[in-house]
Amino acid sequence: MKKLLGIVVMGLLISTASFGHYEGYEKDLAKLSKANTFIDNKGKKYTVDEINDKKNALLIIWSTGEGGDHQLDKCSFRNIGYTWVGAPPAAIVNLHNKKIKGHTVKIYGLCSGVKGDVKKVSKWLKFLKQKKPHDYPGEYKNVKRQNITLNKIDEFIAQGFENFVLAGHSGGGWLSLNLLSRYADKIKGAIAFEPAMAGTFHEQKKWPGMHIMRNNEVSIITQAKSLKALVFNHPKDSYENEESLGFLKKYNDLKFISLGNLKLQACQYADGGTGGLRDGHDITGSPCLTKYIEKNHLIENYLNSLF
Repeated sequence: MKKLLGIVVMGLLISTASFGHYEGYEKDLAKLSKANTFIDNKGKKYTVDEINDKKNALLIIWSTGEGGDHQLDKCSFRNIGYTWVGAPPAAIVNLHNKKIKGHTVKIYGLCSGVKGDVKKVSKWLKFLKQKKPHDYPGEYKNVKRQNITLNKIDEFIAQGFENFVLAGHSGGGWLSLNLLSRYADKIKGAIAFEPAMAGTFHEQKKWPGMHIMRNNEVSIITQAKSLKALVFNHPKDSYENEESLGFLKKYNDLKFISLGNLKLQACQYADGGTGGLRDGHDITGSPCLTKYIEKNHLIENYLNSLF
């Protein structure tokens, strides 16, 4: 049984004006460029040239969870549900080639291969102890990931794609919500599985910088007048829960799904291990969540509502 990535995404103290290619962007992206790929419902890779009708494709871009800024994140889409190495859950890849109001769903897995500009553990921990998050020297990893995602969307637009939905787990889910809140002109929706940033509740208490950055993130997202997103959260998630995500409840067009009816002891990891899940944050890749989502048509109904 695998252990999910420990510390998730850190904050983005930025404005929309700060987006664009940063110094070293191409070098960073190249580090994991081979992992970025279209995938079918079996996790098999295929190329953009195999998509004939790009205009009527509904492209779901999957973003992985995220470790601390000093780390390079693991990324492999080979084993579906292995969210601890970045793979999407079956609930996402099973949508491959589904028809949504005349649009055909395609899945793209996006890895970044970047670190934040604080690359040494000692400097990273020193920063987290500070109560002034603006002291971060340079760009956060998540800022770079957002740059990469937005630039990739522009590349897809140039290739003829028009319809985009972002999806992700943990930090990738938070990233998806953040981008949707500011780029609704490019992005139709976001599917966030256990969205989180700034570590667990315990870590936020231990490291003041985490909590301050998270508050800043919330202020960025809540500037949006609309947020057509689908959010999944288990009440036993040690990173975020329904109360901490309460700021999302202001959006009438956002659908929040509490997963409290799924018992962790009865759910298993995607690698077939036994003994149940250790944390609600891990439920994204579990077959029990995919079964629940597909039985109730939760994602398909959401996607249909976007058109």
